[in-house]
Amino acid sequence: MQWKVIVFLVILIFIFVIILSFFFLGRSIFLVKHIEIKKDFNLNKDKLLKSLKIYPLRSIWQYRIKEMDSELSKHVYLKEYKIRKRYPDTLVIKMKIRKPIAKIVGEKGNIYYIDEQGIVFSGAQDNNNPLLLFDIHEKIRNGIEIKGKYKEIIDQLFYLKMDHLDLYNSISQIEINNNKFNKLEYILYFKTMNQKIYLKNKIDVDSINKALSCALFVKNRYSATEKLLFTGNGFIVM
Repeated sequence: MQWKVIVFLVILIFIFVIILSFFFLGRSIFLVKHIEIKKDFNLNKDKLLKSLKIYPLRSIWQYRIKEMDSELSKHVYLKEYKIRKRYPDTLVIKMKIRKPIAKIVGEKGNIYYIDEQGIVFSGAQDNNNPLLLFDIHEKIRNGIEIKGKYKEIIDQLFYLKMDHLDLYNSISQIEINNNKFNKLEYILYFKTMNQKIYLKNKIDVDSINKALSCALFVKNRYSATEKLLFTGNGFIVM
């Protein structure tokens, strides 16, 4: 009978030691010691960690992923983001930035950027994009999405950047205006010349190519000419 009591006491002490070990040592095991940040752009790491309330020696159980995702959602320039816990002591943060297709003039003359999805955002690090000036510029602000017929120019610029980079890089500015027939007209400016190119019907790779050819011809033939009207069938010197 006595040996059973001894065995019981040994088991009890062993369990007690296990519980104490988990309480004191286990807590340190689950303290966040590693933060992996996977991104495709430069950022201020300290500022990011502060905004997500990631502090040294804080338990991984204390972090709420939904709250951290909500904080990242405030940054419109992020196209994709994901935060996850990798137990026992690591937070993994993945972020992908929006790639600007163009600069765009917005409310109060502020300059924003716009990506291939038509999302307007600020904070991009690319200044070599064409500048877009919409006739609805006072309605353009950070975080909105350009839709409808105004999205056509974004689609065409994205196609140009992907498949006709030289032509894309030649454009410095495009003005987009709604005429009395509720159709869009475009005024193109190229980087290497002063001429304005008026596109009356549509904007696509073919019309931009023809407009550039016309501008180059006029530049060499009529150096004082500042305006061209390209109708789709030809051009008029103005």
